[in-house]
Amino acid sequence: MQTILPVESHPVAAVTARDSVKPEVERAWFRAAPQPARPYASAEFNPLDDKVAIKTHCPKCEASDWFEWKFLGKLTDPICGHTWYADSGTYTVQQMRAVEMSRRTVKYMNHGISGEGAWIAKILGGFLGMVLGMAFRLPFAVMMIPIQAVVRLSGTKAESAK
Repeated sequence: MQTILPVESHPVAAVTARDSVKPEVERAWFRAAPQPARPYASAEFNPLDDKVAIKTHCPKCEASDWFEWKFLGKLTDPICGHTWYADSGTYTVQQMRAVEMSRRTVKYMNHGISGEGAWIAKILGGFLGMVLGMAFRLPFAVMMIPIQAVVRLSGTKAESAK
């Protein structure tokens, strides 16, 4: 006959229950501890000069702030030190924004055009700038979105294994 142990006395269940409570205890501790001032938290627009940044909440301390956008959507909270990857939807939106920003190539292709017949050169420059900008940026974006999703999921599994 097999003996059924209560959940609290089962060693695996006790460890699992203790580990599942740990993030909530950590969050409560971060909320209770005095937080250093976040100088950019109240900023409406990106205050990080020429760096790409998004305003979001840190998953560890739940503080809202501007976080610098790194390769593959890696974000780091400078106050609590937590590092995480942006979700796939946010990463996709950022990639599409970068594709749309290929209009800078249009401005470059049309810079310094003047004189008689310049209108046709501006139309051709605009068209070629948009095509070349999108031809280089769009395939990169399409390729990087699934790669970022895999990296993000593997990072999440590594964190949950700790």
